[in-house]
Amino acid sequence: MLAAQKLRGSAAELTASCAPHLQPDAQQQLLASQQHLDDSIERVLMAYRDADDVDDVSSPQLQEKQRVQFVNTVAGAKERLDAVDQQLKQPVLCQMMRQEDGVALEHQLSDRMAQLNAAVAALAAATADRKNPDYSAADQAVKTITELMPQLVQGRMRL
Repeated sequence: MLAAQKLRGSAAELTASCAPHLQPDAQQQLLASQQHLDDSIERVLMAYRDADDVDDVSSPQLQEKQRVQFVNTVAGAKERLDAVDQQLKQPVLCQMMRQEDGVALEHQLSDRMAQLNAAVAALAAATADRKNPDYSAADQAVKTITELMPQLVQGRMRL
């Protein structure tokens, strides 16, 4: 729960610091994305509150299961990130594109970068408490990071 609240604050701070540097249409898109993220975080918090109402008898077993799932996710993420690293080492071919396509791609990459930053912040927040990490939030953050990295690299190579 603390990780989700920290993520909400980090996303708001990131939006506030980036918005003044963007064109008006990109600002609107960023604010809409931040609102969407905020709504998603609220749903996560509501689900957490609902789950908190359930009897907590199997908490150690549940936490161990989440820890194992997180470890497996991280292991899979390493393989995917190594593949992304190999893509980055490939030569970049310059492709011609229309200006509006380039602007749209820049906006898409900007959105994905904001999502990546939020996921990294969520991972940091979820693992900040070494004695009681939020494995499910960390697992989701790692999945998001490994999903976004290849997309960012491919988009960068197209620019």
